[in-house]
Order: sequence, then C-alpha cells, then structure tokens
Amino acid sequence: MVTDKNIAVETGAWYFKTKNISDYADKKAWGECGALVNAGKPNADPAKVIDYQKRINAQEKAYKAFIA
Repeated sequence: MVTDKNIAVETGAWYFKTKNISDYADKKAWGECGALVNAGKPNADPAKVIDYQKRINAQEKAYKAFIA
C-alpha cells in the first residue's frame, strides 16, 4: 500500500495522461473515464464496472475540485 500521497497523486496523474483520459474528462464523459480506468477501454460495459454510478459521481466531484 502506498502511504506517500505525493506518489499516489503522481501515479494517478501519469496514468491519466498516458491513457488520454483527459480527452474524455474534458467532455465530462465520466462513464468513459471510468471505463478507461477500470477496464482499459472507453466503451466497456458499465455493468462490468463495480459501483459504476458511485464512481461516476466521484469522478464528477473530483473534476469540479480540480477546475475550481
């Protein structure tokens, strides 16, 4: 488990950038963002993503925090 928050943030940012997740985040396409993170592809079946709606809500909240 990572306890250094800086490493966790840098790792998340690296993944976000390398998977071009910002392309979907800029469009507020939270389902596609979640599918990329959890399934590795933007059009993954939402039924296969655990807590799909909860994750979309969290992504929207995080997006608002970063653009504020």
